[in-house]
Amino acid sequence: MNNRTDRGEKTLAQEDRELERWLAETLGDDTLTTSARAAAIIPTTAAGKDHKIQCLIVSQQLKKGIVSRVRRTEREKIDILQVDTEIFEKDLGSAFLGDLVAVMMLLPYQPILGYDYLRRWDKIFKKRVILEGICSLLLEYGPAATELIIDPLYFPADKIRRIASFHPEIEIGIETGQFPRIDKVPVSIEPALRGFSEAFRELHQEGVIQLIDGELVIRHEYVRAELLGVAAPEAILRDLERTARWYIAEGLAKYTDPVGALRAVSNSLRRRLRRESRKRPDLVDPERYIYFATSSGKQPLSPEISSEEMAARSGVFAGASGIRTTRLRGVLNSVFVMESSGRRVIAKRFNDWSNLKWFPLSIWAIGVRDFALIGKNRMANEYAFNRHLHGEGFCVPNVLNVAWRDRTILEEYVEGSESSSVVNRVLSGREVRPEDSELIRKAARTIAQVHEKRVGLGDCKPENMILKPSGDVYLIDLEQAEFGGDPSWDIAEFLFYSCRYALRPKNVHGLCRNFIEGYLEVGSQAAIRRAASPRYLSIFAPVMTLPVMIKIARECKKASRA
Repeated sequence: MNNRTDRGEKTLAQEDRELERWLAETLGDDTLTTSARAAAIIPTTAAGKDHKIQCLIVSQQLKKGIVSRVRRTEREKIDILQVDTEIFEKDLGSAFLGDLVAVMMLLPYQPILGYDYLRRWDKIFKKRVILEGICSLLLEYGPAATELIIDPLYFPADKIRRIASFHPEIEIGIETGQFPRIDKVPVSIEPALRGFSEAFRELHQEGVIQLIDGELVIRHEYVRAELLGVAAPEAILRDLERTARWYIAEGLAKYTDPVGALRAVSNSLRRRLRRESRKRPDLVDPERYIYFATSSGKQPLSPEISSEEMAARSGVFAGASGIRTTRLRGVLNSVFVMESSGRRVIAKRFNDWSNLKWFPLSIWAIGVRDFALIGKNRMANEYAFNRHLHGEGFCVPNVLNVAWRDRTILEEYVEGSESSSVVNRVLSGREVRPEDSELIRKAARTIAQVHEKRVGLGDCKPENMILKPSGDVYLIDLEQAEFGGDPSWDIAEFLFYSCRYALRPKNVHGLCRNFIEGYLEVGSQAAIRRAASPRYLSIFAPVMTLPVMIKIARECKKASRA
């Protein structure tokens, strides 16, 4: 699109006519006057004897579909790509040629014919680029993608990096200056970004994203709807298929015979392999344009920093010295307490399944409950649902900072007692204290309120609830939470796990009664009833006595008939 700043329309029209005449003379035929629907030129930033100009011509009813040719003048080398209208639209709309033509729309091109046509399809292509970029973020960050704050430059940077990883000519173009670097955006590239602005506004209207002060966030509703349909293998296969289409189309554009086309494909693959053994250009990391929200403000996504640096950047220990770090007792060696000047924070590192408590249970619970095992996914859940439930008004530890590449999250340390201590008093004492009964009801009511927001906690043990002296119930360890989820699993885990060592059936009755009464203040009887189904009983049967298990099941069924 033309860089239409302060110049008058008459001057611009004259300039376009001059460019059109120059191109027609250079082509030496009537391509522009007889069949062209649109045309654009892309001047390189390089200069001197190697100065090159790329030219895109969209022609109606081009028999061959796509043709590549070269014209030379005394000062320039002009690479001309002529493509049929239908193929042009298919490539921009759905990568029919693997983005071979569409990638030119990422360059600061200048239309000389068919301005409105190119602008319309430019927006369609860039809308697809944005949606594919969002899909990549969903694959990488799961539900935490809703908490990312994204600079619009992320999307062209991400697309260029992905294409360059498969096509050496793009890398070469970046090295030589033919392809502009996103991190050093000259004025001349602004027209190429304009299509993104129009696509952002359209996606904002469609409810996919929200634009806030020049940045964007992905809407919760869109993430919830799309998460189940996003699969990493499909995205990888899509990129491989597009690469194959690119190479084939490139060969067919240069040669009329199949042998020549295959030779061109082979040469492209050889160039790709040779580039692998050489030093790669320093491409812009798209993640430098992504931030995430914390209680201490917006933080950059990409830096690799230690827990101490995370705390320092968050301002937690401002002016303090001598940070002491100790493992938190009773937990696997992935949770630490950092303390300085009387203030404490939690640093939690998320290991993969081989070091997790979840692996044995995930095998045992096949068909009943799916647990997140990969450290990256569990950290994304912890961060996302911490932020989400905080926004819904629940008490959760503040997220202070996150190191995504190190899979470490820094959270507020919550002072208080675990609800498990109340559960133990109820199950072991001769009499149930009224204040303990109220705390059990309050914990159950909090669980029901979370379910009311269509969130399942996943790991609903009493240990994951902190009771503050003020009476607030804090939810911690949200790494297994999920949208929708299974409320009955949360209920079953709280009751059966709490009573696994119980020896007094009378006390079990008191615990269940208080829990069920508290839950039903907000939650449904159906969820309580399902918690007593055989599919959950079979999970906990090996770790508890039969009389206790039967007692819990009867209390749940009795409540559901009330």
